[in-house]
Amino acid sequence: MQQYTTLISVDRLASLLKSNDVHNPLIVFDCRFSLADTELGRGKYETGHIPTAIYVHLDQDLAGDITPHSGRHPLSKVENFVQRVRAWGLNNHTNNHTQIVVYDDAGGAIAARLWWMMKWIGHTRVALLDGGYAAWRNSGRPISDQVETSVKTNRQNVSNEDEKFGAKRNENSFKNSFIEVDELTELLKSKRINLYDARAEPRFAGKHEPIDAVAGHIPGAINLPFEHNLDEHGFFLCADALKRRFQSVLNGKGTETEGAQIVHMCGSGVTACHNILAMEIAGIAPTRLYVGSWSEWIRDADREVAVSANPES
Repeated sequence: MQQYTTLISVDRLASLLKSNDVHNPLIVFDCRFSLADTELGRGKYETGHIPTAIYVHLDQDLAGDITPHSGRHPLSKVENFVQRVRAWGLNNHTNNHTQIVVYDDAGGAIAARLWWMMKWIGHTRVALLDGGYAAWRNSGRPISDQVETSVKTNRQNVSNEDEKFGAKRNENSFKNSFIEVDELTELLKSKRINLYDARAEPRFAGKHEPIDAVAGHIPGAINLPFEHNLDEHGFFLCADALKRRFQSVLNGKGTETEGAQIVHMCGSGVTACHNILAMEIAGIAPTRLYVGSWSEWIRDADREVAVSANPES
């Protein structure tokens, strides 16, 4: 079966749901979420969702415990997230053949975090539904209100420890997927980094900050609003268009330092994953996630803050 590792269309997802291939399992995750009302997404899910979809809550499932030094959505411990994945029904017996599809109703802004986290623990067969829930609903495909908590398979209860799902990457690979603030600071000092901020320009420039206590951005960062990865209908731009977008931003702000790392950030390490996905579609890799992002950076008053506009060219 073909593997989908970036995007999947409504038509293709509908076909996979219809085939119900036990040898190539499919798990669908509904990631709808609102920062303003953290239970709104779950309510939407319970009202109607793509058949078989399991609801995933950003705060409860895709983030760890907030500390005085962390951002708003820190990474959970690897073992905790792996345990959550097991509970959803993924195990080593089916892992290599399981296609995961994630979606939301925000252009992929939330679902991309789960896409990234599955890649983080080594499961590459994961794709975001292009156009999201709206595209599914507008296509006239069926909607379900049956609440699902795990995938239904004939191997649902896995007792053998060797078959339980586990992370597929070594410790260095885990670490290379993301960056922590001390390493980020050193890279900024040495100018061996291209740091992209996925927040909207008014927040980046410090004109408007509706969420965090301090407005502005990290000095040296380049604004790359994630919404610009999408067309007017909420679908991702084609690979060539995305590549032109990223090259245009880089060329407009200076030349890339040889050997510089590409790092993505946002407010709390969520919408930055949208830019990571878009760059993967465009064939630009590897890139890393600054999970703490702006909400962690401003925890230390000694860290510099910039407020001048630096919008996408």
